[in-house]
Amino acid sequence: AVVSTQSTGILQNRAAAYHHSSLADLLNSSPILREALMLAPTCPEVKHFISAFPELFGYRDLAEKTVTFVGAGFPLTGIVLHILTGANINLVDYSVTAVESAKKFLSLTERLGITGQGAIKVILADALDVVYLPTSKLPGSIKRHDGRTCPDTCPMNPKMGSKMIVPTDILDIASAICPETTGRLVEENGCLVPAIRKRNVRGVSEVIYERFNLKEGGHFRVVGEVTPPQNVLSGATPVHLITDLTAPHNVNSCQLFLNTDNFGSKWKYLESILDQPGMCQLRKAVGDIAKWDKRVKEFYSIDKPAKSW
Repeated sequence: AVVSTQSTGILQNRAAAYHHSSLADLLNSSPILREALMLAPTCPEVKHFISAFPELFGYRDLAEKTVTFVGAGFPLTGIVLHILTGANINLVDYSVTAVESAKKFLSLTERLGITGQGAIKVILADALDVVYLPTSKLPGSIKRHDGRTCPDTCPMNPKMGSKMIVPTDILDIASAICPETTGRLVEENGCLVPAIRKRNVRGVSEVIYERFNLKEGGHFRVVGEVTPPQNVLSGATPVHLITDLTAPHNVNSCQLFLNTDNFGSKWKYLESILDQPGMCQLRKAVGDIAKWDKRVKEFYSIDKPAKSW
């Protein structure tokens, strides 16, 4: 079984108290994770558990996920992602010209069999006229908001009645989206999304786009960043956040934000995982006691968030 270290939040941010030095460190210190990976192919309940905890196992089965690009422009990135993973793609842009061009290009890729029929949808809308809701289901005992009431952005709230709902498991926000709009997407319209990839800038690239700084104490936590090598050499990107490098000609960094709203109930689920329905095989493999490294508990602590940059 393979775990993607670039999408596994607990393996990123080397300055955080929860950091693990390697994938082997994570699996050896919390053997439940290792046994779960081994059982997943034959146990649907364990497979669902793995899917619901991408921060521990990485994003798997992306063909079952929906990724929404805001400020999509020309849809090349979305098309490539669909081809590589099979993920469903939403492209949101308020430019009529960009949307019409994208639709023409996608009609060609569909006719040629490059992309699946209807797998990539183009939506003409302002980013803030949309509510982004996850399609993935959490295990029944995990509450999406740790028991809090429905936020203003919840579609059940009358204030959101006029908004368009777009299914979204991962939200990608372009560099061209200004910090004010990005902040509202993160804290309002997209506050239910499990993960956000924000294409951001640092150093001299801030001449082209305005940098977005995620505030601490909100719905999301910065866990890692893929950055151009020139940002490493100049010191523009904090070393502890770097998980990989882009090509030198790129001006963007890509930051990964994880939603921490349900981290409290997720930790409670992990503590009692061996007592959950359908987990008898996992209990047999690891014993009767769920042993977790203290760093895993630290990761799910929302009282002491990791430092954001």
